[in-house]
Amino acid sequence: MTRGLIMHKLLNTIQQSIKVEKGQWNDFSKFKYRNCEDILKAVKPLLVDANLVLTDEIINLGERYYIKATAKLIDGNGSSIESYGWAREAENKKGMDECQLSGSTSSYARKYALCGLFAIDDGIDSDSMDNSKSAKVPEKETKWYNLDKAKTDQMLAKLKSGEQTNQGIIDSLKNAGFAISKKTKEDIMGLK
Repeated sequence: MTRGLIMHKLLNTIQQSIKVEKGQWNDFSKFKYRNCEDILKAVKPLLVDANLVLTDEIINLGERYYIKATAKLIDGNGSSIESYGWAREAENKKGMDECQLSGSTSSYARKYALCGLFAIDDGIDSDSMDNSKSAKVPEKETKWYNLDKAKTDQMLAKLKSGEQTNQGIIDSLKNAGFAISKKTKEDIMGLK
């Protein structure tokens, strides 16, 4: 068996064996997720015949800095295979100093390098970050809610009867699978 084939067989065994639960909880957005540490905890027992090396490189593109993380699996013969994950540092993040910002960006990039290497499907996982100010990646084509006079009249009737609140209307639309623009949300919240 060639060295490359041995590496791919080892990687395939790890990919088939690894199970990483989404053990973290985002209180703000109300979803479960997994982080880099969860993946490392799950993979370490499977690294009997291999080593895993994680590295980061800071890349400047235009006016922004990115962290390129590399997850490299090395077998006992020195053969290796690697995967990359990229993350961009936010310009600022409330409650974080610059070191914390770089560290969280590194963890995020490493998580996706590990997911790529070990074929861990995150599906539509928004991670542990507060994504209230940024767009989430939609699972399929975005279905935008458009507010017109007839819909506004229906909402007003529900508000006046006490059947729903402004936020309740927005939550109902989101639960029905609609994306709501900032302007539409402001219009709904302004209904009385």
